[in-house]
Amino acid sequence: MSKVNIRKSLFLSLFVLMTESTSYASAPDSGELLHRENCQRCHQAEVYTRPDRVVKNFPQLKQRVKQCELMNDLMWFEEEVDAVSSYLNRNFYLF
Repeated sequence: MSKVNIRKSLFLSLFVLMTESTSYASAPDSGELLHRENCQRCHQAEVYTRPDRVVKNFPQLKQRVKQCELMNDLMWFEEEVDAVSSYLNRNFYLF
């Protein structure tokens, strides 16, 4: 393969990666989507913003999300627990 072909291939690969990451970034946050589909049955925003909330730090938040996931037999991967925990932290808890 010539240097020109290698450069064209690399350029094309880079272009594809850049356009894919751009479209992925505009997709809904997976944590938000999982929360909307699974958590809002029991939890509204008030539970996260009340002054006497139980969760005091990020590890507790992640543990609470994991407990809810197990109690509801959601069978999430660790990445999904992380995504929901991060979504809740970013939008409500701000640890």
